[in-house]
Amino acid sequence: MAAIMTIAASVMAAACTRCPGSAGMVRGVSSVQSRLSLTMSMHTQFTAATLRAQHAEHAQTQWPDLSTCTPQARGASHRPIWSHRRRALVLAAPLLAALRPSACSASLVRDGMNEFAANRVEEAVRIYDRIIEQQPSTKPYLWQRGLALFYADRFLEGAEQFAADVAVNPNDTEESIWHLLCLARVKGSLEAARPFMLKVGVDRRPVMRAAQSLFAGEADVSALTPFAKGSPADAFYANLYLSLYKEASGDPGAQADMQRALNGAYARAGVADPMVDLARVHMRRRGWN
Repeated sequence: MAAIMTIAASVMAAACTRCPGSAGMVRGVSSVQSRLSLTMSMHTQFTAATLRAQHAEHAQTQWPDLSTCTPQARGASHRPIWSHRRRALVLAAPLLAALRPSACSASLVRDGMNEFAANRVEEAVRIYDRIIEQQPSTKPYLWQRGLALFYADRFLEGAEQFAADVAVNPNDTEESIWHLLCLARVKGSLEAARPFMLKVGVDRRPVMRAAQSLFAGEADVSALTPFAKGSPADAFYANLYLSLYKEASGDPGAQADMQRALNGAYARAGVADPMVDLARVHMRRRGWN
């Protein structure tokens, strides 16, 4: 049973974390559309009929009815995942059914992300809150809600959302940074917020390890400067987090860094990365042209 619990938790973590197109940032899926639909691809492999036939005791398990949702809600990713663990996944299916977002919830998440990208952050928050009302177990995985709360100036709620996210995904550097940014607004400064910075594991992305050191006060901006001249993806993330750091520190150079992030090849390539949308929203909310 412990192994089944571990596998179920792994599937949920893979299904509900962001996967922007930058080098080293793909976390289990390859596009915005598949980000929250990964667990739904399991429905293709393990249908309710199959589960009932193999495990009669789970005959009453309620599975999402994908036929009631739009094709977009059903998701496009149907790649086999962890086929060598099929038996354990079948045994874990009742647990996954209780925890995973439904197909329609995934559709609502995309709606919320679209509202956020259009700078309608308050509406995005309302959509995410609706998801939580319908399926409370999804809350720790709605990192998108935390970003929307930040730009809606609801910083304490944003900090709570990011803390919930890190609790189920303890290696997420970005959620730790955003939690700190929210607390800095609540407490008045980064310095006042740092004692409460969430501890996370070692990020495999060098650019985000440098960003984490910067926000933790263990390094200065020179830690990110080399990445700003690196690959298109590294340059985008370096400039993005330099801007966020400088803004939180009262440095007027924040606007120029955000503009550099958006003027770079990564943002201009039209990649499906919600952080590019965030950079654009940031510019608009701050009145930076």
